[in-house]
Formats: sequence, structure tokens, C-alpha cells
Amino acid sequence: MDPIALLTAFAAALGVITTDAVLHSDTVNIHIAVPADLAKTLPKDEVLEEIYIADMEKIVETKNYFGTPEIKSSHAKTIGSVLAKALKVEDFAAAIQHQFGMKVASVNASLAVDNGKQQFVAVVSDIDEPPFILIINRENNDSLRDVLLKAAVNTMEHLSPYLTAVYYINDSDKSGDYQKADQLLAGMLVQYASSAYKKERAGTLNLAGIVALHKNDIEGSEKLFEAANDADPDLIIPQINRAFVMLLTDRDQQALEVLTPALEALKSKRDATLLAAAEMTRAAAYIALNRLDYAEISLNNAAYWDPTSALVPGLAAGLEHLKGNDAQAAVLRRKATDNLDNFETYPELASLYFKLSWKKGEPLIKNDVKATLH
Repeated sequence: MDPIALLTAFAAALGVITTDAVLHSDTVNIHIAVPADLAKTLPKDEVLEEIYIADMEKIVETKNYFGTPEIKSSHAKTIGSVLAKALKVEDFAAAIQHQFGMKVASVNASLAVDNGKQQFVAVVSDIDEPPFILIINRENNDSLRDVLLKAAVNTMEHLSPYLTAVYYINDSDKSGDYQKADQLLAGMLVQYASSAYKKERAGTLNLAGIVALHKNDIEGSEKLFEAANDADPDLIIPQINRAFVMLLTDRDQQALEVLTPALEALKSKRDATLLAAAEMTRAAAYIALNRLDYAEISLNNAAYWDPTSALVPGLAAGLEHLKGNDAQAAVLRRKATDNLDNFETYPELASLYFKLSWKKGEPLIKNDVKATLH
């Protein structure tokens, strides 16, 4: 056994690390150093790191299906860093993550002065790509806080473009301006043009389809979901979204035909979130086709896969109302309300963001669960 593997096993045996601690999403290590000539007028290194990391974490905290990186300050004292010092290992966390095939990135930054203007200068290193040089100029009206925010967003666009795109979509939902998301997604499609990046390309096309839905471009969204499925048929999310669009455009039987193989593929993966979303979409298709018993089966399946969902009992309440069981519908609405505190959604899944439609000609509307139940 090589030394790092032995060290990893040793640390795990002592409880210093756990599987959860090691097997997380990619890690980004941050280090900011203020040169001596600027140190008297600027906050300390660790303060700048805290501000920079806080801005990065606004993006990192964005809910998404594929997970998020962990952002670490070079000043943070961890058990791993103590062990590293004691055992003469230069980078304990990076060594262990490498052992498990994890990706570790780093940002080494400083502030400089060029032609009388302050700059944030960083070298962003990612093991998969050449180092990226980031320079953010401090303009006349910019506070240092503004500069660090711009730097954080630019860093995340480089290190986690998918996550940043999801962040832009969520942010654009408030303003209705999707220009930032569009630009980033367009760049990602160029970056992921090779078939070697089929999963990344499929995920990007799927996000572009979601943006099209936000713009109420139903036809465009379906084409993008189809392209995402063509890029990587193993990524099931675009198939569920295609079925959602078919349901929205009153092609209910076609939606079922898309969902059936998707559900079979998901069962082998035991992907609870996607299984629940697919079953809910299938239930709505069955309701549209007036096959209410089948809809009930699908909703029971969805509740099994996601027992804390607010959407599943909410949809089930609608089904019971159609069947004339208003008392049971009220029970289910209360359950949906109780589940609101635990309700989570993924922006990549249309059926978790927009209202599932089973009525003919119903327009695309946001699924405002709280407003619906109260």
C-alpha cells in the first residue's frame, strides 16, 4: 500500500476523516496574499479571503442536481491540516482526494497596483486545464467589496460553469433578463463540443432548454431537450423534461411513451429524485388521459421515492378532487403544507419548477406551491 493510501486508511480508522468528508464534490482551495506595500491600507489576508469565499458561496449554495464544490480558505484550521503538519504531508486533503479520484482546484490571488489603479490578480489552477489568469481592475466607483464580488463570480464561471449557469438562471428569474445565463451557456457549448464531454454537453443543453421554458419558448425548449438526449441518452433529466413539454402541448400519450423507458433506466440507478419527478409527470399524463387509477399508482410510487415532497401530495389532492373525494383531497393538501419546510427542487427539472399540466390548452405557469396551498 502506498503512503497516501496507508495514511488515508489510518486517518479513517481513527475517525479523523469519514467517507462523507472525503467523497464530496470538488474542492477549491483559496489563498489571498496582500503585498507589504498595500497591507497598511487594505484588510488582512484572512479578511479578504472570507469576503471572497462568501461571494463564491452564494453561487455554491445554489441548489442543483449535480452537487457543488467545497470552498476552503488557506487560513482555516482543520484536523487534516494538523495531521498534515504532524506527518510531514504537504497537502493532506489534496493527497487524499487524489487517492479517491477527486478534483482539487486552487486560487492563489493578490492585490496589485497598475497605472495607479488597484487590481485583483489570481491564478486559478484546475488539474484538468492549464492555469487561468484572472485580472479584475478596480474602477473609479468600485469599492474593494465590488472587486471581490466580480472576482468571485468570474472564478466560479471558470471552475464551475454549470453551477454558475444555474445560479444565473435563478437570479434571472427575478428580473426576466437571461443574458448572463445565455452567454455562459453558449460558451459552455463551445467548450463541450467534443464527444468526450457528452455528459457536460447534455447537461448544458438541458439547462438551455430550461432557460427557453423561462422565456416561454416551448418549441425551442423541446428541441434543446431532444438535443440533450441525443448528446447523452444516459442523462435522464432531458427525457423527463421532454415529457413535460409534451404534456404541456397536449401530447399526453407521447409523454407516456417517453417516460416508460426513462423510468426503467432510473430504477436500475435508484435515483429517488428523478424517479419521483418522472412518476409525477406520468401521473399528470394519466390524469389528462382520464386513466385515474393508473395516475394514483404513479403518485403512490412518487411518494415512495420522495416522501417529503410537497408536490406529490399536492398533485394527489388534485386527483382526489377529480374523483369526488374532497375529504381525502383536504387531507392531502394538509400533508403537502406540512412538507413545505422540507420541499426542495432542482432548477434542471421542469416538473419541479413549473406546474404540471393535464388540462387542455393550459399555459405554462410557475409552480408556486406555497401560494397554491395557502
